[in-house]
Amino acid sequence: MKILATSLAAALLASATMPALAGGPVMAVPEPAPIMVAPPIAAAPGVDWTGLSAGVTLGYGNGAVPSGGGSGMIYGVRGAYDYDFGGWVLGATASYDMTNFTYGGGANNVNAIGRLGVRGGVDLGRALVYATGGAAWAMQTTAVGDSTEMGWFAGLGTEYQLTHTWTVGGELLTNRFTDNLGSGDELNAVTLGINANYRF
Repeated sequence: MKILATSLAAALLASATMPALAGGPVMAVPEPAPIMVAPPIAAAPGVDWTGLSAGVTLGYGNGAVPSGGGSGMIYGVRGAYDYDFGGWVLGATASYDMTNFTYGGGANNVNAIGRLGVRGGVDLGRALVYATGGAAWAMQTTAVGDSTEMGWFAGLGTEYQLTHTWTVGGELLTNRFTDNLGSGDELNAVTLGINANYRF
């Protein structure tokens, strides 16, 4: 009898607690931590050499003929229009450099050199490396009066974009005038200049 009472009490206790367990709170499964994704890095804006530019030049020049030569400072203005094809650049150029060097024993003075030409080079992003050439004119004062001689020029240059609108560069040019002053002698004027330019 005692055993039966004990079993009955255990059964009643189990039936009383089972609903509580069935309806009791369910332990929540923890959610995985969110995966942090770094924001995409914005691509740097491309450098485009297309457009018009104007600038100034300062440098050094040397003029020589078979009988001798002389050297001096150069300073002037320059302009260009370029088109950027992506990997390379093609453009038209114009420049006018004042000079103060003499040749031929000091009897002749090259007052200025003007140029019209083209340039083509490699687009290296902010840097442009190019070759240039075209027609040149030497304005001179000689023992017999003023003279303008036509010839050609060729050389190498580079330009670097400091900002979207300002560039700096350098140019090494040879300027040849084959029949200088009608003498049959060649005047070779070599100029080396640095420049600062504004791009429109």
